[in-house]
Amino acid sequence: MVHVPYRGAAPAVQDLVAGHVQVMFDSVAMQMPQINAGATRALAVLSPQRAGSLPNVPTMSEAGFAEIQGGTWFGLFAPVGTPRAAIDWINSETRKAFATGERPRAPVWRRGPLLPLGAPEEFAAFVAADRERWGGVIRKANIRLE
Repeated sequence: MVHVPYRGAAPAVQDLVAGHVQVMFDSVAMQMPQINAGATRALAVLSPQRAGSLPNVPTMSEAGFAEIQGGTWFGLFAPVGTPRAAIDWINSETRKAFATGERPRAPVWRRGPLLPLGAPEEFAAFVAADRERWGGVIRKANIRLE
């Protein structure tokens, strides 16, 4: 593959749909409209488990590329020093919002993102592990900001 740098996902998607590039890495949520319209086809997802919105699309691991994992994730962050009671309340209310039936959950899940909701400490550990993993990739490849 040849890397083609873009200034954002929108022009990259335009070139993918137009056939100017043959493949791109994108978030499931952002690509779902194109997939649903039949303009693009999902080949694999980078998450450890299949996406609920694309149950027939294999993971990269299932496709034979176990070393390629990643994907889009979302999280809520607060300034250092935020009282623990406030953090616990935000965490509790967020978890309730995504667990109270289909109405609040359906629009999110149709777009494909994985939302592993847990305790703040679990999320902090996840972020730390992701930083370490991608930091290792950056150091090994000697990637520099330009």
